[in-house]
Amino acid sequence: MIRRRAFLAVGMVFLGAAAPLFAAGDAAHTKEALPNRTVAVVVAAAFAAAAWRFRSQILAFLKEAVAIANFSDRIRRASFWLSLLLFGSIALLFHQAGNSTWATKFGASLFKWLWMAWNDPIYDSSHGPLVPVISLGLLWWNRKAILACPTAPDGRGLAVAVLALVFHWMGMRGQIPRASVLALILLLWSLVWCFQGLPRARAMAFPIAFLVFIIPMNFLETLVAFPMRLMVTIVSTKIGQTLGIAVMRDGTRIFDPTGAYQYDVAPACSGIRSLTAIVMLSLIYGYVTQRGAWKKAILCLSGLPLAVAGNIVRITSIIVAAQCFGQEAGNIVHEWFGFLIFLVVVLLLVGVSRLINADYAVLRRRWKTFLPRDARATATKPLSAP
Repeated sequence: MIRRRAFLAVGMVFLGAAAPLFAAGDAAHTKEALPNRTVAVVVAAAFAAAAWRFRSQILAFLKEAVAIANFSDRIRRASFWLSLLLFGSIALLFHQAGNSTWATKFGASLFKWLWMAWNDPIYDSSHGPLVPVISLGLLWWNRKAILACPTAPDGRGLAVAVLALVFHWMGMRGQIPRASVLALILLLWSLVWCFQGLPRARAMAFPIAFLVFIIPMNFLETLVAFPMRLMVTIVSTKIGQTLGIAVMRDGTRIFDPTGAYQYDVAPACSGIRSLTAIVMLSLIYGYVTQRGAWKKAILCLSGLPLAVAGNIVRITSIIVAAQCFGQEAGNIVHEWFGFLIFLVVVLLLVGVSRLINADYAVLRRRWKTFLPRDARATATKPLSAP
């Protein structure tokens, strides 16, 4: 029950912050469906509700954190201050020498480059500021397992730290800020390995790796998102034709032969934004609700087909609305029914979760009880040799 309530709280936060991700239309040509101020109020209200609902757990976690920070011997105190010094040095390094592209505009700070990308509609990364908050929430969610891991300094993590620094140097030389962001994430994880040991680093691997979503993914538009848009358009058109609607397709454009309506499945409707949001949701849901690693992997891999299914439902809804009520009705669905994808994906995630957690032996026994007596005997009788 607590897991479901916590996932509901996380879902409220994600739903409020994901509003711009599902807002339909091209941001360069259409007005935003929800203004940034409204989204900020929704996110703040969701955070306040979640903090109030889990106030006792949060206070207990803060007491645990204070207890961990209260080292008793000089060596541990020195390690604590050394780790703080290293984290501060890393922040200074990536602020002063973290970005070699467009130095006159953004300076050398990798953090300034990320902030620019998060606020630039070209990058489709308005969810970026939410990712570190979600990562911290996942660390808190798994805090008991993390704190139960044995801790001991491990020098092997230095090799990973050196590798991360080399990767950052290559990103600077090649003017690839995304490589520097990956290097920063890897460097943070390697420091956990160095100071806390490999068991705790493994327990914290997923929340830290989740930070990869702060990277703008618009470079995948041509490689992944455009083929997905094309497939969604083809399948939605076929479904409409199966329903008896005389809808036609030209690339990613859908239209009525009589000219009653026409739409273009733009990147904002079925592109990298919705794909990123749905993959993030599937990862969070799998990490919070599943125990086995293979179950988490299945929910993670289901993100892409679920994104396709949700977008097919959305485009098909636009076609049906336009056919029944005209172009204006389709525009309303196009602009305001973006959350339909979110609802469909949540339902499909719950369905996939039930499938991988079902006890099929019990289901088989229950199925046999509904069979007629003769069919039941046939189902249980072994096959005779010829």
